[in-house]
Amino acid sequence: MVVAVVDDGVDLEHPDLKPNLWQNEQESGNDRQDDDLDGYVNDVKGWDWVDDDNDPSPAPSGRRAVARLARGGNHRRGRRQPAGRDRGELEGALMPLRAIGRRGGRSDHLAKAIDFATEHGARVINASWGGGGTSLVIANAIARANRKGVLFVAAAGNDSAPSPSFPANLKFDNVISVGASTPDDLLAPFRIVARW
Repeated sequence: MVVAVVDDGVDLEHPDLKPNLWQNEQESGNDRQDDDLDGYVNDVKGWDWVDDDNDPSPAPSGRRAVARLARGGNHRRGRRQPAGRDRGELEGALMPLRAIGRRGGRSDHLAKAIDFATEHGARVINASWGGGGTSLVIANAIARANRKGVLFVAAAGNDSAPSPSFPANLKFDNVISVGASTPDDLLAPFRIVARW
């Protein structure tokens, strides 16, 4: 199962993530050709719409924990269970898609990342972002993912609001809204916002 992480990048060199990263087998490598004719040159490990290149690594100030959370299991660097898999760990590959930069995310970048995930075989899209307002461009991309049976897991907003923010508030069958909680099982008071 391929899980796309649409966020501000994935640490491609993290020892626990590196062996589990998705690879586009339709691309031959660094030949500067668009071998699979998808509009992205050498998108072997994903894509970065912020910098418009094939390196979906996070910026130095990026939220590197997102992919570790999506991956599940033990989050201590390099530490593994004796059997080779952590309890609760997903079986599958992480598809790194960077569409959020230091100033947030643009609607067109986020929509393109969602479409890329859908068109390249992701079964789940992790979207740990959201905010006030709406974006028809993003909503349409999530609707296209819905038509192809792709699950879209979106951040509820984590600002203790009574209802989730966009896009977690979309009424599509494929959208699952997820919120953080405190150790006392209360809604978390922090907020992560993508601006579009």
